[in-house]
Amino acid sequence: MSKIKKICKFAMGCALTLAVASCSETPKNLTSKNLVELDSFVTSVEGNGACMGAISVFEDGAELYERSWGYSNVATETPNVKETCYRLGSVSNLYTATIIMKLVEEGKLSLDSKLSEFFPAIAQAPKITIEDMLRHKSGIFNIFFDLNYWSYYRTSMSKEDLVAKIQSNGLVSAPGTKTQFSASNYILLSMVAEQVAGKEFGKLLEEMICEPLNLQHTFDGNYKAEIEDEANSYCERRPVWSLVDKTNLSTVYGESSVISTPTEVAKFVSSLMAGKIISSESLAKMTDCQDGYGIGFVRKSNDDNELSASGNVDGFFADVVCFKKDNHDMVSVCLLNGTTHPMLLSPHIVNLVSEKNANLPVLKQLTDLSSDEADAYVGVYTNKQYSITFEIVKNGVDKCLKLKTSYSSSPVYVECYKNGEFSAEIVAEELPVHFSVSADKHSLFLDNGMELVRES
Repeated sequence: MSKIKKICKFAMGCALTLAVASCSETPKNLTSKNLVELDSFVTSVEGNGACMGAISVFEDGAELYERSWGYSNVATETPNVKETCYRLGSVSNLYTATIIMKLVEEGKLSLDSKLSEFFPAIAQAPKITIEDMLRHKSGIFNIFFDLNYWSYYRTSMSKEDLVAKIQSNGLVSAPGTKTQFSASNYILLSMVAEQVAGKEFGKLLEEMICEPLNLQHTFDGNYKAEIEDEANSYCERRPVWSLVDKTNLSTVYGESSVISTPTEVAKFVSSLMAGKIISSESLAKMTDCQDGYGIGFVRKSNDDNELSASGNVDGFFADVVCFKKDNHDMVSVCLLNGTTHPMLLSPHIVNLVSEKNANLPVLKQLTDLSSDEADAYVGVYTNKQYSITFEIVKNGVDKCLKLKTSYSSSPVYVECYKNGEFSAEIVAEELPVHFSVSADKHSLFLDNGMELVRES
């Protein structure tokens, strides 16, 4: 363990996000206390500045809350709004699974149908059923684990070439013996649906889900290539957001290719859970979790009344949770197009809405220092007892503060908060450093109280 790990005992900061829609009156099943807590949390999230996106919360098919924050395009300062569309990543699996279940209900497919009927060249295809694939028990190699995937994921690919790549990697376990997530399952399932129905996956999505539910902002990115309201995605706000190159959705066909808004995702999931898209028998199969996996759904907690789906692609993060509150069906959807840290949002949303004892993180509020204010902090701070030196410098291009230590190969960006505290991440140690500076700029204090004195 390094000296800085032993001495500083740095605590990992949380950067979480939630948003709440303005409502003219309190929904009948939620108290004013719920609203006050949610509003307070949203205010802290937006002020924290560590993420951008939107959220929607539904109860029994009706939207209770929605709110967007941040930018869909940072360069043009175009704000995220209710109609902004986000890539859903593997949440797309819920749509693909629903289409498959619809085809089963129509008698065009069976859960016992064998993969060999559609893709006979896949290893052990005669032993792999449609249900094995829906439940991630096929044993088919996850194409996202192919080291070559990252060399072609931004280029257009034919379905034939995509299937060939899946086929070339073979199986990682015998069919039906082990539950292991594989994106390849749902890529192949979307193509199975196309063969069975004789229509493109995007057309099936449109006809089976979007049109019946009047979803105006839900698309398959391969079927509708140009989406006017689609957000860009970003990472690393240091000090400005960095644009992330987008995946060519032909490489994640049917598995991560759906694009939508939080409101429309929540409406889809609410309708699904209410039996408005598939039969109660089909829904029971989808929500029956084995080894943590249902069909399109995942059960992450020990709560039998809680199901989830999550995904990420590029800089987009999608999180969906279905849960019960006083026998009411609740759905929470959070879609992000910019994050600086991995985020786990749903537990806080569920706890707030369910009126559980929520231990919410305290989110510090970011601020931008003027050039003169930044100059006042520039200097070298040392603790001679432990031979630790921090040097605060000012970046000449962005005029922001950076931190140099003997543990980092180059200066790292310093986040400045309104309460006078600072945070930086030492890349080599993969640790955040939280500190404050005395009013006279003479001393720097780490979270554990260690003092570093400024050299004259």
